[in-house]
Amino acid sequence: MTDIKYHPLEPLGRGYYGVVTTTHDLEKREKVAIKKISNVFKDSITAASTLRDPMILRQIQHENIISLRHVMLPSQKTSLEDV
Repeated sequence: MTDIKYHPLEPLGRGYYGVVTTTHDLEKREKVAIKKISNVFKDSITAASTLRDPMILRQIQHENIISLRHVMLPSQKTSLEDV
């Protein structure tokens, strides 16, 4: 995680697209989940999903679906391997 406002707590799971970690938001003082997607551009399907999923999550508001709050880019702008 590149943003110092988050303190990682524990891994929740790992999937094909990346890792989800329980994290403490130090500014809002609440627990959140962060998904790190690795190798974003390894193939066209992964790249399309990486673009599509946040756009869909921003539109959906339902009690059984997590809400998207923020998208963090890599600290080095020359490398867009991870989101």
